[in-house]
Amino acid sequence: MDTDIEDLKEMIKRVGALAEDTNNTVHKMHRAAMWSRILSWVWWGTIIILTGSVYYYFLTPYLGQLMELYGATQSGGSSIQDFINQYRF
Repeated sequence: MDTDIEDLKEMIKRVGALAEDTNNTVHKMHRAAMWSRILSWVWWGTIIILTGSVYYYFLTPYLGQLMELYGATQSGGSSIQDFINQYRF
């Protein structure tokens, strides 16, 4: 009977140590997931900010020139159309 009780005490100690180890592992996993989530937000925020900055500082002047060229082409087309309509019978 004494050996059974001693065996049970030993098993309880092992289960307690295993539960403590499992708890530590779960806490580490939770911490890693939290840092992964934070770094993911920082990563995507950086990408969005850099994309917006590149658009604003580098592409906006070129797009403005392109819109002016389009407007000039459109007004040139309408003036050609007016010229053609002048000489129609």
